[in-house]
Amino acid sequence: MTAFAQTPIIDAQTIDTLRQAQIPGEPDFVGELVEALMIEAPDLLERMARAMPVADAASLRRAAHSLKSAAANLGALRLRDVCEALELMASTGDTNGAEPLVARAGHEYEQALAALNAQR
Repeated sequence: MTAFAQTPIIDAQTIDTLRQAQIPGEPDFVGELVEALMIEAPDLLERMARAMPVADAASLRRAAHSLKSAAANLGALRLRDVCEALELMASTGDTNGAEPLVARAGHEYEQALAALNAQR
């Protein structure tokens, strides 16, 4: 899991690209994406946590995939990478060993949210 620490929390180039897509006079595009992540991520993290004790690999995979996509859209690289690892693990049908990754996803979500809010 130390490999995740080598990855930046946020990709500044992704944020810059999103800002370039901002249409003058329209609501803050980056802010809207951050708010969507704030709404969706807690539910997805909860779904992942609920999937582990019952070995529901399919639910774990779907939730990890959804959070991975949302994170990637905002350049939340560490969160994306942790969710990708969870998605790959769950795609084998195995949830053994997922608990530390789900906990790490929660931590990386908090880190990404702080970094993204600092960018706003």
